[in-house]
Amino acid sequence: MLSKIKTSTVVIIGIVILVVIAGIYGWYHNPLTQLTTKFTAAPSIPAAAKIPNVNIPVKQVVVLEKKAVSKKLKLADELANDETKQIVSTAQTPATETTGKTDIIAVMNTTTGATEISTKQEPLSFFALENKKAIGLRYGYGTASKINYEADIYGRWDVLRVGAVHLGLYGEVNSLGDGKAMIQAEYRF
Repeated sequence: MLSKIKTSTVVIIGIVILVVIAGIYGWYHNPLTQLTTKFTAAPSIPAAAKIPNVNIPVKQVVVLEKKAVSKKLKLADELANDETKQIVSTAQTPATETTGKTDIIAVMNTTTGATEISTKQEPLSFFALENKKAIGLRYGYGTASKINYEADIYGRWDVLRVGAVHLGLYGEVNSLGDGKAMIQAEYRF
């Protein structure tokens, strides 16, 4: 019995150490996206950087009307006034957990034929309706009873975000027979 408890404790301590190491690694190796007020060149996909470029003849290139796109997308003056650089295409990626939408433009240099991708990160909106759900299991050491190990089944539903605060519903049931139903407010960073 004693060796079972020691083995379980060692396993739990090992898992906690792995989670802490993963958290520290993620904190330092996942920098927050830099918000910019103008379009900046995006880095190439590392796997594509080694692929050689080839020249192909093109009869004509379809671009967005420069004056209109410069005004609508608020392009920097150096790009808006350079007629050799034309906007070929645009795209927008959805907002993430911590950042707003990303605007993307493809800029073609009509002199060289080279195309560059530029991005502009928009700030996260202050208010948003969410529909994010989670369900999970937990197992670990507790002090509430003589049975030191307990398990939980929980669920969460985020319904509203104001700034970085997420509001929603939370519920759990544990192996001791206790249950909770709660309103949740969580600050995420």
